[in-house]
Amino acid sequence: MNFRKANEKDLPAIVRLLADDELGSQREHHVEPLPAEYYEAFAAIEAQVGNQIILAIDGQTVIGCL
Repeated sequence: MNFRKANEKDLPAIVRLLADDELGSQREHHVEPLPAEYYEAFAAIEAQVGNQIILAIDGQTVIGCL
């Protein structure tokens, strides 16, 4: 397992993880293409000093995020 900073291309995998969670499944919906709100939220997180999303990667698969 490796860790790396998320980028916008990772959003579908991140939303898929969130939607698969018991709590997240009640508020997140993984559809393709993702609604613009997800990209706007990601940009807002990235714009905040010191904020970033870190991914846990197994091979080429995103298996976790924080």
